Amino acid sequence: MWSTAVLSNGYVAICYLIAHLYRQINLQIADLVQKLCNFGSDHSHWSLKSTKKKQLFRQIATELDRLAYLHRDVTTVVQWFVKIFDFSLLVMIVWDFFIVMFAIFYTYTSLVQDIRDNVRPPWSKYGQSCSVAIFQAFQFYYIVSASALVTRRAEKTGLVLNRFFRAEVTERVEKAIEMFTIELLHQPYSIENCGMFKVDFTLMYSMVATITSYLIIMIQFQLSE
Repeated sequence: MWSTAVLSNGYVAICYLIAHLYRQINLQIADLVQKLCNFGSDHSHWSLKSTKKKQLFRQIATELDRLAYLHRDVTTVVQWFVKIFDFSLLVMIVWDFFIVMFAIFYTYTSLVQDIRDNVRPPWSKYGQSCSVAIFQAFQFYYIVSASALVTRRAEKTGLVLNRFFRAEVTERVEKAIEMFTIELLHQPYSIENCGMFKVDFTLMYSMVATITSYLIIMIQFQLSE
């Protein structure tokens, strides 16, 4: 159990680091948008010479190109990272699934059997079983939430780029935005495990539904004996 906990904590930590990198990229793009909007509202800036304006837009276009390359590099690292953790992540998810399900099943059926037999329930034993289930459930939640955070931050870049439509830009800046946007549209940012399912909150909802269904069936068979 502790080996899966170490792997899980390492995975979550790396996901939060990657999400932070995406957030920094989004903040820098938002700063560029704000700078353009401020220039558009301040007429004193537009009284500058034409060469000065071109130099300003050239700097913004260059910065956008740099951020596009940085976003692409971070995405490449994510894809490389997912491939490395592919099998380990599958093992962690399956492990969490079975531990949570069987811990709840064991606690419930044993407690009901003790009550039927008029035996004093060993609360410490059941408490330990529940603690294990809660620990594994939280571990799975953090895996899912960290993966979903990476996806959400990566996809948010496109929404931040759309804010440029509020500002007046040159053809050079417009082309940089267009190339960046096209690249974002052709990149899958969701984290998939072994090509079978996406690691996001839909996986958590599906797992809760599956565990509930299996528990109902298993408890019915167990108590009917």
